[in-house]
Amino acid sequence: MKPVRFIIAPHTRKFYAGLHQFITTQHLREQVQIEQVDWQQLLPFMESQRHQTGVVVAESGTTWLKYLQQEALIQPFSLTPSGPSTWSARWIWDTRLLFYRRDHLRACGLDPADTFASLEQFRQTLSTLQAAGYRTPLALTTDATLQGMHYMSTWLWATGSDWLNADATQVIFHEPAALAGIQAFYHLLPFMLDPGIPSSDHDQLMRFLEGHSSIFLSGRWGQRALDHRQAGVARLPGAAFVGGTELVMLNTESDTSEAAEIAQRLIQSLTAPGTSRTFAELAHMLPVHPEDQEAPWILDNPLSGVMQDAIATGRSFVPSSLWPIIEQPLPRVYSETWREIAQDPDHIDDIVVQNYTRAAETIQHMIEASIPH
Repeated sequence: MKPVRFIIAPHTRKFYAGLHQFITTQHLREQVQIEQVDWQQLLPFMESQRHQTGVVVAESGTTWLKYLQQEALIQPFSLTPSGPSTWSARWIWDTRLLFYRRDHLRACGLDPADTFASLEQFRQTLSTLQAAGYRTPLALTTDATLQGMHYMSTWLWATGSDWLNADATQVIFHEPAALAGIQAFYHLLPFMLDPGIPSSDHDQLMRFLEGHSSIFLSGRWGQRALDHRQAGVARLPGAAFVGGTELVMLNTESDTSEAAEIAQRLIQSLTAPGTSRTFAELAHMLPVHPEDQEAPWILDNPLSGVMQDAIATGRSFVPSSLWPIIEQPLPRVYSETWREIAQDPDHIDDIVVQNYTRAAETIQHMIEASIPH
């Protein structure tokens, strides 16, 4: 029997060590082969496995599930011998967060309890910090990454709009309400350092830790910000993007029924209460089972508590099989728009309308071409 391939996205070193230890204690060391694939390559990898031989379990982003199912890239499985079939099993929750420097806020007489209560208050906080001498108080990635789209969603959703319409057949982020939210997001330009130069989440984390910025937008991976004794964490000033990961079985040609059984056992074990909590902790994310969310490391950990609150008050994208199409061009548009408005800050609104209207039209054409006639 060929080993079951278990494909996972990047996580912490402790996560990988814990996973290898788990495989060993489950006596699956010879039967399961762990492989890591970067997030940007994970979906193309799944697409490449169609009609391949061998059993593959993969970690998937939540926005991909309908696409994977529609394109027959995954197959149903059961979490118990006599249980119903399912297409995926939720593993861990994730969301987006705001890290701040207590010393900077304290110097300006700002209270974190109400400083980030709304988008308007958030902008006023940045203005107050800047007036106090913190010239570029905001840090967030301007790389061509989906994370930017996740942060921007808080501003877009605040207008009552969305990326897709309710039945997920049309993009609507080029409509006036949505564009107003996207424009408001890019109007954070005056509070940032060289946004026209693409910078990674890690670059911005370093700026935050060194005191060159006061507020850092990130995800659970930004928890290193809390290594600084003056750092705190809060919800974004509005509904935060809520995502996470699922475990799926790719639709490959199984060489033996034994391998398929091992794959189902692997998924069932990893997503069970207790085990899911362990890996959520190692990944600095949150477990999906309510009983696991009462764990001491969550109740006593400021990061986990804020994540719980952000997930409870946040929202996910409209479920759709079209998300891989939508996600393809938007990271580039996100980064290019930062570059263009940095060069021409007097025309932020016009540049946003031009770039995101063009992107919406391109994506809509792609959507229409993908729908069977």
